[in-house]
Amino acid sequence: MVKEITADDWERLVESADVPVLVEFVTSTCPTCATMAPAVERIAAKLGDRGKVYRVNVEREQTLAMRYGVQGVPTFVVVCKGNVVSTQVGEV
Repeated sequence: MVKEITADDWERLVESADVPVLVEFVTSTCPTCATMAPAVERIAAKLGDRGKVYRVNVEREQTLAMRYGVQGVPTFVVVCKGNVVSTQVGEV
């Protein structure tokens, strides 16, 4: 199951991770986010120990969303060794 994280978790779980991290920024009212949830869960399961997948609720973590330029949901951000290497907005 994809864990929802907060700004307090960000440095430890995302920036300091020794594997690539996919972060999905969502809101509780986003229908596309709900549609994408099963696919994101499958990605997390398939990655296993080769990568991590987390979810950030933009409604609760507005500062974190602004820091990463989230202007629409879902937004997918891939972070590798503390650096953003990819960003995708919308259904994938």
